[in-house]
Amino acid sequence: METSDPTPPPSPAPQDGREQPDGRTRPDEPSRPFDAAFAPPANTSWSRVSPALAWYRRIVVGALCLTAGGVGAPLLFVWTSWPLAAAWAGLALLLFVAGWVLAGLFRRSWGYAEGPEELYLAYGVFVRQLVVIPYGRMQVVDVTADLLEQALGIATVRVRTAASTADTRVVGLPLAEAVQMRDRLAARSESFSTGL
Repeated sequence: METSDPTPPPSPAPQDGREQPDGRTRPDEPSRPFDAAFAPPANTSWSRVSPALAWYRRIVVGALCLTAGGVGAPLLFVWTSWPLAAAWAGLALLLFVAGWVLAGLFRRSWGYAEGPEELYLAYGVFVRQLVVIPYGRMQVVDVTADLLEQALGIATVRVRTAASTADTRVVGLPLAEAVQMRDRLAARSESFSTGL
């Protein structure tokens, strides 16, 4: 004859004290330290750049691949053989597809946040970077836009700091937003530069 034990089995001991929605604690998640390392400053969130940045990179990659494939494949066909020319054209097409995908990933990786004393930038697909620039170290803030950026309505805010090797830029901002950011950063750098 079987007897039932009304005592529930012991639950595993909590590892970090964080609760799940059902009230139980959950174990440490391996992505948490990585997420914390690239988190925006307290009480802020990452501002994202324009989707036009992905199109900018796709157009540049497309032009390079079209030029390389369109010039290289016929030359290889004339000078060598058609299999080598076809392989070259296939490589150009493969690079175009990879560049198309990476352009979107690169655009989504960009984020910036204006903290009370520093500008924070996070970017990178294969190598993730978080850059913190104190406003007091900024010396020059300018806005640049090449012809393709102008056609897409985006611009780059470039920040030059007291360290000559630490020039930083925020790419893919809508032009009006880039001008406003330049003015804000210039005003903050002036107010924080008294300590330099």
